[in-house]
Amino acid sequence: MMCFAIALRGKASTDKWDSVVRDFNNTLHSVFNQTCDDFHVFVGCNEIPELSEQYDERRLHFIQVNTPVPRTWQEKCRDRSWKLLNCAKAIRERFGELSVRGGVFVFPVDADDYVNCHIAEYVKEHPDANGFKSKTGYKWVKNRKMMLITPYYGGSMNIMKMYPDELPETLPDISLCFDEKTSAELGAKYPIKWFDIDVEGKYAALGRPLDRLPFRSTIYVLGTGENISEKDPQNKHVASKRIHLIAFLRKINPFDKRVLTAR
Repeated sequence: MMCFAIALRGKASTDKWDSVVRDFNNTLHSVFNQTCDDFHVFVGCNEIPELSEQYDERRLHFIQVNTPVPRTWQEKCRDRSWKLLNCAKAIRERFGELSVRGGVFVFPVDADDYVNCHIAEYVKEHPDANGFKSKTGYKWVKNRKMMLITPYYGGSMNIMKMYPDELPETLPDISLCFDEKTSAELGAKYPIKWFDIDVEGKYAALGRPLDRLPFRSTIYVLGTGENISEKDPQNKHVASKRIHLIAFLRKINPFDKRVLTAR
C-alpha cells in the first residue's frame, strides 16, 4: 500500500492562509493525479481547508490535531513532525495488518510541493523494495518560468517502507509535542520524523537500502514565503547544500533548466 503523508500548517500560524490553502490544493491535485488508484492520502492539520476539487473520501483522510500555535522556527519544525507522526499513527490504525505482512510505503510530502503522477503505479509494481528515492528533482521558485534540475533537494524526497514498530501505536500527551527531549526520542524511533537528508543513510545502515526511481519524483517549490527551510535561523538547510563549482555550473547550465508548462 502506498500512503502519502502531508503536514499542513495551521491558520493561526500564518498571515497568508489563502496562499497556503492554494498551494496545498495544488499539491493535493498532483498527488491525486496518479496513474494508479492504489494509494491513500493522510493530512495532519489543525483545521480542514477548503478544497478546490472533489476527491474520493475513501482515500483522503484528514487527521485534525489541537497543537499550540508555533512561534519560533524550531516550534514550526516540531509542529510539522508532530502532524506527520499523527499521520503515521492513522496509517498504522488503517493498514496495520498490511504492515505486518509486507510493510506500508509512506511518502511524506511538503504541503506546497508537486509529485510525479507515476509514483503509486511504480511502487505497486515493486512491492519488495525497501523504499525509493529519485536521483534528482526539479526546483522551482514560485512565479518563475523556469525549473532547475537539482540533486536531493527539499522535504518531499523519500518513499519509505515501514513496519508496525516504525508506525506509532500511541503518542505522548500533546503538551509534550514541542518538548525537545520527547521530540528527540520520537525522532530516533520513527522514520517519518527523521531528517529528510538522513533517511537514505539510515535505511542503508539498517540493511534496507532505498531503490532509485527511474524518473524525477518531485518539484520542490520555494519562494512561497511559508517554507520552513527558508527561514532556518542557523541556515542549516542552505549550509547542507553550500555553493561549490559543480553546483554553480549546474545553476548556469541551460541543459539543467526546463520551461515550466501547464503539463
